[in-house]
Amino acid sequence: MRALLITVLSLFALLALSMAALADDASHGMAPGAGPDPLAPLNSMLGNWEGSGTSPFGPYTCKITVTRNGAWVLFVNHIYAGGQEVETPTQIIGTNPDGTFSCYAFDSSGAAKFDGTVTADQGHFAFQDGETHGNYDWTFNADGSIHGTYSIHFAHPAPGWPADFAIDETDRKVS
Repeated sequence: MRALLITVLSLFALLALSMAALADDASHGMAPGAGPDPLAPLNSMLGNWEGSGTSPFGPYTCKITVTRNGAWVLFVNHIYAGGQEVETPTQIIGTNPDGTFSCYAFDSSGAAKFDGTVTADQGHFAFQDGETHGNYDWTFNADGSIHGTYSIHFAHPAPGWPADFAIDETDRKVS
């Protein structure tokens, strides 16, 4: 159950800062000077962030570092519950040939892939794995913070977990 909570919180932090996604292959990234930067909508996310949120399991906090590495944007998250770090997930985000984004998230429970769209001020990602499906939406607020919501329906929830799970989080840039 803890691993599933950590995974969901990790994915939320990922998507709250617009998850991490990777191009389907390196040729989808654009070389410097080759034209418009497909990752430009994520530029405002670069830097260090701190956030807090609520989940069915209680409040949590997070610290996120977002950096650009060539054709990818890398997110390294530190998730805290009860004052202790419980997970350090990593995400990579990149673009697909059709202009959509793919996000690959890695944590102690494995890997997950989300697909979606991103603009300079909002994002929407979705995933489906059989009958389990979820959405993540985030928006930049006027004060520069990011507000995100994450919902998932588990076809077969783990013991102690609700079938429908939701998280609400706000992150603020600190540097």
